[in-house]
Amino acid sequence: MTMMPASVRTAFFLLVAGILAAGCTAIPTGGGVHAAGVQKNDNGPVSHVLFPPQGPVEGESPIDIVGGFRIASADFADISISRSFLVDPTWQPVEGVRVVDEQSGPPTFTPQGDHASVRYVDHWIGTIATDGTYQPTNGNATVDYTYDLVKDPKAKDEWRIVNPPPFLILPQSRINASFNAGYLYFLSSRNDQVLVPIRVFLPITGTDPARELVLQLLAGPPKWLKDAGVTSAIPSGTQLHSVLQSQGVVTVDLSPEIAGLSQADRDAASAQLVYTLQGYGGGEFRIEAAGQPVENSRRTALQTTKTWSAYDTDSLDVGSFYFIGPDQRARDSNGSPLRNDAGAGTIKLTAASVAPKAGNSPGPELIAGVESVGSTARLFVGTMAQPKQVDFASAFITPSWDMFGNVWTVRTATPQSPQEVRVSPVTQTGTTKFLTVGDKELAASQLIETLRVSRDGTRVAVIAKSAAGTQLLVGRVVKDANGESISGFYPVAPSLVPVPDGVVWASSTKLQVLATPSGATTPSIWTVDVDGWSPPEEVPSPPVNVVSIAAAPGQPLVIGTSSGQIEISVNDAWQVVDSGTAPLYPG
Repeated sequence: MTMMPASVRTAFFLLVAGILAAGCTAIPTGGGVHAAGVQKNDNGPVSHVLFPPQGPVEGESPIDIVGGFRIASADFADISISRSFLVDPTWQPVEGVRVVDEQSGPPTFTPQGDHASVRYVDHWIGTIATDGTYQPTNGNATVDYTYDLVKDPKAKDEWRIVNPPPFLILPQSRINASFNAGYLYFLSSRNDQVLVPIRVFLPITGTDPARELVLQLLAGPPKWLKDAGVTSAIPSGTQLHSVLQSQGVVTVDLSPEIAGLSQADRDAASAQLVYTLQGYGGGEFRIEAAGQPVENSRRTALQTTKTWSAYDTDSLDVGSFYFIGPDQRARDSNGSPLRNDAGAGTIKLTAASVAPKAGNSPGPELIAGVESVGSTARLFVGTMAQPKQVDFASAFITPSWDMFGNVWTVRTATPQSPQEVRVSPVTQTGTTKFLTVGDKELAASQLIETLRVSRDGTRVAVIAKSAAGTQLLVGRVVKDANGESISGFYPVAPSLVPVPDGVVWASSTKLQVLATPSGATTPSIWTVDVDGWSPPEEVPSPPVNVVSIAAAPGQPLVIGTSSGQIEISVNDAWQVVDSGTAPLYPG
């Protein structure tokens, strides 16, 4: 390979930085380009190519060496190139990837004779852990790292790095060209027939990305979800024999363990595999064990996501939304009062929170809500036909439900009391038994303004207020011998300031948020990734006076306005449904 002179390489590093800052992740060259695989995103598979990095050349300065190392470390297909910039040829980045933005300042160079140092201070956006999961930082973090260099006699006294970091440092735009992204599907701790997705970023190494995704699924739940009790039906130790694609059908051949499972576990394992690979092939899948078809209860050799849609909370038909009319009666989406005390106006709820349920689930619909009477808040929970007062306090936040009939709220006994996160299963007769949920991470410094539990029951989205401001957080639900707790919180969309009750689960991987962006004075509606990876996307052209939102998988967005109107999005236009406030889909 022809190598660039050092002066040209310096200019090239600056050019690459400019290209990355402009958001370009594919750099064309005259030769030596290798395919970087396929990345699955919401719009389908996207192919990437990478510029092949080069090793050091004679006469390069310390800044050249560090810049070359930082670029070369994005190529996972050949780690020897990045190691060629180092004194230690055995270096491994064992602490994952620190993702930085493109606007980091220039390096600081300090010469010291035969030693030198190059310092970079990068704006730290988030971290890709060694298990492939991504979590954002709080928005103000930096990666401040000083590279020490010496003239290495093993490299003809050329500059080499002595202390490479134990992690990679890559700009966010470079991630798309260096990693394949996809969702792994595991099983909820509350019900092993409910899928829970989590996105992972897997280094591009030149191997089949579908195979890499299955291997990551076989490794079991990532730590963040594992701590929430999420499981896998695929037996530990299961080996992958092959992933083959032919005429639109993807065949996954595993070792024999999966064939020995119960029928229910074979079904669950098949659902995990099919949903994990749904972006590959033509959408049809064959699951085998040692070359033989794995039997399932659907008695079908070719499976699709429709085969296992009952496992998918995003396929759950949550039905219509509910709202509170100007007469303070709870109403359905047609404007008809509910046939209960809340619909009759005997109970004047501030919002009607209804539990989601599968269409074939037994038992009545469940409802919860808060009524304010003077300085007292009353919590009502029960069947749709007969909600009952179950508690009173100074304040409750709007209740939220998972799909298993568990209702969540936050209770403040008196204005001087600390908040209590509380959850209760609700029986088919409306009986409750509230338990306090541990929230050590938030209790010390955060005031919870909103808490929404995911329909799969494993995660919570929280709007929390502190001395530093109001932010949107996502955490996990942990259930162990000590009871339930919420933990593992990370910020999403730190550039947005959400309003109270301004977050809902639009799907298992997306949140809809009513929030004010930096520099603005009025809130707007944003779509936000649950893991915070993509920049928030503003919903186009809603009315300017939105004060509340409702969203659910496969359902149109609904808003409440400051003028007391309920409006629904239909074909990119907004239509007035009725007068009222506080729209909510079940959940």
